[in-house]
Amino acid sequence: MKINNVLIASDSFKGSSTSLEVATNLKSGILEIIDSIHIDCVPIADGGEGTVTCFVEGFQGEYHYEEVTGPIGERIMAKYGLLGSNTAVLEVAETSGLTLLSLEKRNPFLTTSYGLGELIKKLMDQGIQKFYIGLGGSATNDAGIGMAQALGYHFFDGDGNEVSYGANGLMAIKEIDCTRADPRLKEIEIHCITDVENILCGPTGASYVYGTQKGASPSELALLDEAVSNFATIYEKQFHTSFSNTAGAGAAGGIGAIMSSKLIGAKMHCGIHKISEILQLDEKMRHADLVITGEGKLDYQSLMGKAPSGIATLAKQHNIPTIAICGSYEADIIKSDLFDYVLSIINKPMTLQEAMTNSPTLLIEAGRQIGAIITLLNKNES
Repeated sequence: MKINNVLIASDSFKGSSTSLEVATNLKSGILEIIDSIHIDCVPIADGGEGTVTCFVEGFQGEYHYEEVTGPIGERIMAKYGLLGSNTAVLEVAETSGLTLLSLEKRNPFLTTSYGLGELIKKLMDQGIQKFYIGLGGSATNDAGIGMAQALGYHFFDGDGNEVSYGANGLMAIKEIDCTRADPRLKEIEIHCITDVENILCGPTGASYVYGTQKGASPSELALLDEAVSNFATIYEKQFHTSFSNTAGAGAAGGIGAIMSSKLIGAKMHCGIHKISEILQLDEKMRHADLVITGEGKLDYQSLMGKAPSGIATLAKQHNIPTIAICGSYEADIIKSDLFDYVLSIINKPMTLQEAMTNSPTLLIEAGRQIGAIITLLNKNES
């Protein structure tokens, strides 16, 4: 079968190229080699950075910005998307994200998700009724209490004082006050999209798995876990139900827990599966002869529900060959039967920083290589 239609649905190369930039540069390179081919570019995300872009580009929405509280209390401008008159798409990464902080400023005992709650409140003020929220890329480990505080919930310590930001606040909680929560929370619809299934507490929970990347030392992880466990215990005693073992509760430093709780009542969704459904990727696959997907680093995590594996699995259901594009990959990726070909954009020895800086040029060159592969395959079909 000749390749006449190509679908590019890649995740971002974090820190260097957005999903849309990856697709655009690959397309440019392919068309330099074979200009008679049709290429459909679909920005993809699985709940992390790029979720807003994925929705806005996929539905011809609009980008907007609001000033909110950043992860360490500073004022920042957070990007979000509007899809029509009553639907918004948000990212935790935009209000409370790791990329907003330098390495030396990352401290999960202090960082807060307050800005996310502020943004939700401001959008409710604008009449937004439906929210899609990507939970990836968080710099926080506050189990979402900062977000909840911005929405009118109060968390008191043993002396009846409001607790502080971050995991330090979680540690001190003795009571949850719901009496002043924004009543509009019961009238809106919130869908949370996450690419992880971690529970809230314990060895596979938010703190132990993601705490170090948020600034905690290995010796502090037990203390972080103790903080979220305290919150889970107080919540269970007060509401006679538990969220600590719910899949996805550990997403975004525990924001998934409070989102799925009685306090917010959001619906939780597996990232790439929900994105694929919303963007109607199944239908787009019907017109493709080749699928190109990928992300910056392809490793064992990529095979466990991340965007590339989700896209490749869907392509296999349609018997469409798949090329995975990446900066680097582990041996398990080659051994996997998910991808028919794996192509790294690295074309000579270089540092990680050089690769990230030159990502656009490297992606264009990778596109040329894919164009050459398509030309060869089509020649053999002639």
